[in-house]
Order: sequence, then C-alpha cells, then structure tokens
Amino acid sequence: MEYMSGFRKVDPLKSLSSKRKPLAKHDNQFWLDPKFFKWESQRKSSVIMVKGDYQAKHIVRSFAVNLIRELRNKNFPIIWVLKTTGADCEANGISVDDILKDMICQGLKLNLSQHSERDMAMSCVQFRSAESLDEWTELLAKVLGNMREIYMIVDIEAVDLVHATQLSGFSWITTFQRIFASLSARGCTTHLRVIIMSYGSATLQESKLTESSHLIVSARLSGHANRYSTKRVRR
Repeated sequence: MEYMSGFRKVDPLKSLSSKRKPLAKHDNQFWLDPKFFKWESQRKSSVIMVKGDYQAKHIVRSFAVNLIRELRNKNFPIIWVLKTTGADCEANGISVDDILKDMICQGLKLNLSQHSERDMAMSCVQFRSAESLDEWTELLAKVLGNMREIYMIVDIEAVDLVHATQLSGFSWITTFQRIFASLSARGCTTHLRVIIMSYGSATLQESKLTESSHLIVSARLSGHANRYSTKRVRR
C-alpha cells in the first residue's frame, strides 16, 4: 500500500474537507428525481449521473459532500473522488488514470481484511504493470469484487481540462457498466452504487450522453430558498 500511495494525486480527505457549503437559494431538488429512487432501489449494481451546468456546481458539490458524510456516519463503505480547488488542483493535472488509481487504493484500504498477503502482493504487481485505461478498469473491478456493498461518488470535473479534451470516445458511464459486467462475469455478488457528477466542462468526457438519458438527472439553479437533505439513503 505504501508503494501505491506514491502514485496518488487525488486526496479524498482533503477534497472532502474543502470549503463546501449548502447553497440556500435553490429549489431544484434533483435528489428527489424518480431516477434516484430507481438507482437506489435496484438489487443489482447501478450508475446514475447528476449533470448540471457551471452555475450549478455549488449545488452538486454540496450534495456530494453531504451524501458522503452521511454515508460515512452510517458506516456504509464508500469510495469518492471530488475536485479539489485552488493551486493544488491545477498543479496536479489529474487524469482519468489518476482517478482510477486512487479508487483502487481506496478500495484496497476499505477491504484489507478480505485480502490475503498473497492477494495484496498480486494487486501491487498488477498496479505497477498497469498502463492502459482497460487495465486500470479491470483492476478496479477485481478490487471491488470482494465487497458485498459499496457506494462510489465520482466528480468527473476532477479531471484536468487538458486531459479531458484529449480523451476520444471515453465515457465514465460506459466504464462503470463494464465494471458491473466484469463483476457479474466472475460471479461476484458486489452491489455497487455509483453517482457520477458533472457540471460544465466534463461534458467533453461524455460523448454519448444522449444514449444514457435514462441515467441522467439534471441539476440547475433557481431563485427560491430551500435546503436539501440526503434522506433517501437507507440502511
């Protein structure tokens, strides 16, 4: 694990402690959309995307932070990637590979008790040798395969814009669907619930959003005062 930590550009705890505050003036309670209920109630792994514009970024970020904290308080296993702010984010130049690597590291830490010393050694070997997105994706699926249930919240705006514009035909939705298929093919019973967040520039990373409209919830600003909660999370 110490070897792997040297490759990590994403700091989940730092991103969670960043200045995220609920926005008071909005009434678009997108978390009450029926698509969210369907996403949460499915007995199989599922993915949903919250898609807003740049003006709605504070709503989407605050929703994610509140949900992460609520899930952690209830002891749900969770992996998350949030965009950090300021000079650190710009200097790091986060790529899709970096996000996948970090999710692998988080998954291994969550599930240390389920991995033998041999399993961990093998994961380290695969981590060192992986070079392509396909290899990182398959390794993430392998790490998740020993878990019974897990939530994942991924802010795809964390990807540096330069890296985002270089991705041709890449889709986060498709990537997670491939992970679901890999888990199923190996007979894993992992129940994976994924929320992908996008607000603005990340649409460059989703070239096939129209094909996944049934998985996309729109988030937008409006002028009425309301506070939100994440009460849909159930035990």
